[in-house]
Amino acid sequence: MLYANRIVAAFDGLALNIAILDLEGNIVYVNPAWRRFAVDNDCTDPAAYLGLNYLDVCKKSGISGDTLAQAAHTGIAKVLSGKEKVFRFVYPCHAPNAKRWFMCHRFSLCSE
Repeated sequence: MLYANRIVAAFDGLALNIAILDLEGNIVYVNPAWRRFAVDNDCTDPAAYLGLNYLDVCKKSGISGDTLAQAAHTGIAKVLSGKEKVFRFVYPCHAPNAKRWFMCHRFSLCSE
């Protein structure tokens, strides 16, 4: 338990937006930077992301024609299934008043 507490404390201290997924793709943790970003971008409940299946969201967007979401789904699914160890992806996520790009970096902490 002490080990897990240290990991959470380390993620909580980062300025980067961090979300941790379980092996099915469900968001099980978001750090304070993620929650601040959500509030700053008009999300009324930043905790609403907890339990959301990130893979499902990407898949639905991909089916609707969003090729970036489809690429994210494919890469993240490969990491979660163990087919790949790391997935990195840069994508645009512009706001009405700002151009911005995000970097998705997924890696597995599971050992074999």
